[in-house]
Amino acid sequence: MLLVSNPYSIHTYNWVRDLKEQGVKADVLYVDEWINRPVSFDMDYDVEVHLLSVPSLGKLVTSNLARLKFHDILRDIYHHTRIRMTLNTIGPQIREIFNNGGYEHLHGHGVATSALLVHSSGIQPYSISAWGSDIYILPDKFPYLRPLVRDAINGAAFVHVESEISAERVTELAEQTGVPFFVSTWGVDTDFYSPVHDHLETLRKFGLDECQYFASFRALEPLYRIEYILKAFAVVNKSASIRTCLVIGSSGSQKPYLQQLAKELDIEDSVIFTGFVSDKEKRDLLRGAYAYVQFPKSDGVAITVMEAMAVGTPVISSRVGETRVLVKDGVNGMLVPSDSWEDIVHAMETLLNDTDRRTQMSLQARTIAVKYHDRRKFLKNFIKQCELQNSK
Repeated sequence: MLLVSNPYSIHTYNWVRDLKEQGVKADVLYVDEWINRPVSFDMDYDVEVHLLSVPSLGKLVTSNLARLKFHDILRDIYHHTRIRMTLNTIGPQIREIFNNGGYEHLHGHGVATSALLVHSSGIQPYSISAWGSDIYILPDKFPYLRPLVRDAINGAAFVHVESEISAERVTELAEQTGVPFFVSTWGVDTDFYSPVHDHLETLRKFGLDECQYFASFRALEPLYRIEYILKAFAVVNKSASIRTCLVIGSSGSQKPYLQQLAKELDIEDSVIFTGFVSDKEKRDLLRGAYAYVQFPKSDGVAITVMEAMAVGTPVISSRVGETRVLVKDGVNGMLVPSDSWEDIVHAMETLLNDTDRRTQMSLQARTIAVKYHDRRKFLKNFIKQCELQNSK
């Protein structure tokens, strides 16, 4: 398989690794200039990674003139973007790599990015995955992408979506019904993310072995509104009869602001900013938490929510997007209004003080994760879908 996806994305790395475990070799292809490289994040791929370069503007214009793409050139000037000319030039390169590499299937991981590339190649059949900001944010933020996204969706043999909610959004972007969908969450490794692992060593490392704590692992960016989790925790921490802590995982542009806010709220000694942690440490921190807490403005099917569920940790989240597919209010977690961070306080206090309720939610979280969000089940069905299309 040739997987068109950002090689610096942890999601891409997981796809390649897990497909390999199922006996499928997946090489990676992407456009070098489209990659936002993290400063200290490198993945050791045991596959070939093709990075294509966007030609200079002069070469792009010459190339498109040769194809008599006058309409595209004018549209590019109007929208101040070179993406149409880029696709006209990159597409044949993808087709050459695919044909010379002897690949059996072409898959684009992302609608507003990778799907445009696979469609530009002219190869059939191809499939795409539609998820997150690629369907909910980018097509509206950059309207010139919408016709490209529409054509890429309508040209796909099937579109992998993680829920019926995202299927509705993709149908809207396709501007027609009858899109061939494969509906399934990507899922998580429910053997690795399970309640049975000993996590005390990790808790001691972060000073949490004698603390009842909550955890949040979303990026420290405005979309995820971590500041409201800090404010809610400050209220809970002040009234709690036991020592409570808050683990803020991941990193992002708002880290200095959030650290300063923790000082102003007088919870600096009770908030642990972990930065990047290993998968094992993340699993252990989720396992020991009273609840996993998030409060995004909008959201797709969040991997970390499924990881928390798999280890048996209840989830507190704003009632937005596809979180409603994962979290059933009062069953495996608690959903709060997206415009009321004060309700996070009530949810935190409930799970902190009601042991029986937290235990029941924990059991349900694990049960739902194993039944509906196991990655091996997804991979087997995804591979079957690809094989079926290739045999036609």
